[in-house]
Amino acid sequence: MTRAAAIEWAAEGVRVNAIAPGLTQTPLVRTWIGEQDDPLEFEKGIASTIPQRRMAEPIDIARAILFLSSDESMHITGASLAVDGGYTAA
Repeated sequence: MTRAAAIEWAAEGVRVNAIAPGLTQTPLVRTWIGEQDDPLEFEKGIASTIPQRRMAEPIDIARAILFLSSDESMHITGASLAVDGGYTAA
């Protein structure tokens, strides 16, 4: 959908991109982790599957959105940006 909309609207100067966040430290995720038998070990196990060895913070996602909405990304459209610490690259 992102790519189709990007092509459809490109001539009008509209850029369409998507952010694909990985596991992010949100209140819902914190609750899920806290409900595990051993929350600390569970969180370590999750982090060990991510090349950067940590979950995203909400600010990581916000910075990607800010970049794609800024003039620095003027020639980017139709992209899906993974913000997942390298998880999908591995």
